[in-house]
Amino acid sequence: HLWDYLDEDDVPVSLAIPSVERIPMICGIKATMNGSSIKVNVKAESPGGDELPSDEASLNSAITADGYSGASKPGKPSGAGDTRTAQYVKKYVLDKQKFTSGIHGGSIKAVVAYPFRRGIDLKDPDSFTIDGHVEFFFTTGNFKFRTGNQSDALHMENDAAVGDRQYRGNGVFHVPLTSQSCTFNNVTDEESALQEFDFMMGPGSTTSIGKAIDENPVFTVTYLQTEKAESYMVGDKEEFRWVCDGDATIANAVCGLPPLDAEGKVDQDFANQTSLKGGVSKQATLRMAVYLRIKNGDGKTVDLVPACMLDDKNFNNINNFQSVGGGGPYITASGKQYPVMRFTCGSAFDFGTKAFDKMTGEVAADALPKGIMCADPRWNWAPEHWFEYEDVSKANWLQNCGKGTDSWRRATQAISRASTNWRFYPVLRATSGQIPR
Repeated sequence: HLWDYLDEDDVPVSLAIPSVERIPMICGIKATMNGSSIKVNVKAESPGGDELPSDEASLNSAITADGYSGASKPGKPSGAGDTRTAQYVKKYVLDKQKFTSGIHGGSIKAVVAYPFRRGIDLKDPDSFTIDGHVEFFFTTGNFKFRTGNQSDALHMENDAAVGDRQYRGNGVFHVPLTSQSCTFNNVTDEESALQEFDFMMGPGSTTSIGKAIDENPVFTVTYLQTEKAESYMVGDKEEFRWVCDGDATIANAVCGLPPLDAEGKVDQDFANQTSLKGGVSKQATLRMAVYLRIKNGDGKTVDLVPACMLDDKNFNNINNFQSVGGGGPYITASGKQYPVMRFTCGSAFDFGTKAFDKMTGEVAADALPKGIMCADPRWNWAPEHWFEYEDVSKANWLQNCGKGTDSWRRATQAISRASTNWRFYPVLRATSGQIPR
């Protein structure tokens, strides 16, 4: 935007249009999550919290015991025709050790470009920092790059949300990335105009995720089992014992780690008692969403990946969305809310109580794609402008997007050939048809 070139600050007019501010720009992301897997353990207990065996035969034996604490009539049956109701709870709990192991050792790598010459004759650049935020969540259906929904559970509503570490009952785990200095000094060639940053997700985040897993089982299901008196002979004496009469029924069901739908909201089939009691099950996939941000010395956000026009208000208090009438050609160009830079962690699996009852193995949860890069950092706000590249690094970004590439050679034909007048200048990518309207 021409205004960015003319004004005296380094805050872009919008985080979701090409900027010519002299700021660092994110152009590469590599997500590593080695060793995580998805496994759900089934635990049974009495209403009072006493542990019960989880296999069906042993569980039935436990709840039909004369002294079972969860029965409506403790003690022996009084005679033929006597009945009672036994209550028990089954909790389907995500295995936190398997789930968090890869997160604990996981990392986010960012490559940042500062495509402006900074020699000793020029003043030092502003000070910049880079931080970010990672979210883990399950999804049903085809989860795309944009939710299109302001009430989704994923987008960051304000500056403070970048540091969020709390689980809010909406199926999303939050992992903040600690701020690092991102200031470029003595930039004299392309190599020195690129930096790499490694963010370890670390033990603090896995502790909070583990706590959330303990407090929020995937499913908590309360069963009611009707029992009747059955007679049997001990020598020549008739005795009575409790036996199950038919199948148990579900009295109540709660999904504590619900998957999200394609709009980034909790899938309502996992929030609805009728569907939960009916044993709803869907194919689900673990996803990771990465958000990276660069701030200037005044605390203003100058680069946000991914971003949409609504983020101008959220982060810099610039209400561009309202000023353009809530949409129009600017939304057509910048993309609708809300973008998600998402990675897929493992294959789809059946997400439901019946499937978890039979689950014996585990689902590997390594992040794919392993890396992504943006050919032109000025267009980095839209996920659709990035391409997959496994080994993300400064050298590989230059090799694929910088000097020596066809796009570099074509672009440099139109700029000065003086050796001191270098700059990143890949051909701008056309946005027509690339960003969802």
